[in-house]
Amino acid sequence: MLGGIILGSYVQWLEQRVRLHGIQRLYFCARDGSLVLRAWEAAGMPAKTGIPSSYLYIARRPVNLASGFLDSTPDRLSPALLEFISSVWLKALPLRVILRRSGLEGNAEMERDLSDTFGSLDGLMEDEHVAALRDIFARHSAFIHGRLELEFLNLRGYLEQEQFDHRCRIGMVDMGWHATMQRSLRRIVQHGAGSMSLVGFYYGLWPAAQANRFGAGVIEAGFSSEVMKVDPLPEG
Repeated sequence: MLGGIILGSYVQWLEQRVRLHGIQRLYFCARDGSLVLRAWEAAGMPAKTGIPSSYLYIARRPVNLASGFLDSTPDRLSPALLEFISSVWLKALPLRVILRRSGLEGNAEMERDLSDTFGSLDGLMEDEHVAALRDIFARHSAFIHGRLELEFLNLRGYLEQEQFDHRCRIGMVDMGWHATMQRSLRRIVQHGAGSMSLVGFYYGLWPAAQANRFGAGVIEAGFSSEVMKVDPLPEG
């Protein structure tokens, strides 16, 4: 019941903000946006606002890979990209899985280099292995950069297909929290195509979102802003 009240409040807030910003197309992003889109449609907002709305079938991984491609060259991969493709996150993963999830399989020279260092592509990678893994990826920057170019072209092609581009004022809806996806999507669309008008509408934003404001465009939050101070909770 509480979730329904919160979601209903957010939908009402979203209606006000898209009108204020003159949004012409509205996209609900990633898995988090699916429930919000259903609530938006159940409330009759597409007809009420006259704004076309759709779900954007896009995950954070291809967005991060495409953005990392733009930050890199065949001679040098960006530190952020190296960190992303070599990360282990919550648990140890087989090396073969780490390659597969970023589409980096199939290069015999790099796989031989990895096997010589770690013994097998089926070995588990833990936090202690990340630095050595990052160094190997850096040595094979030309292959990785070329492979990620395909990720970039595929993603940009999908965005063009969905009319997520610079031709109108676009709004995107997501949970938050740093607006990193908005920054990356805007940069991918703008690459070689000029400026893009993009406004992000979120449940909440964390302090790190301030660093993304310049690159992401306009970002707003329905319930918590990255510039709000959190007062100490009362005792008892």
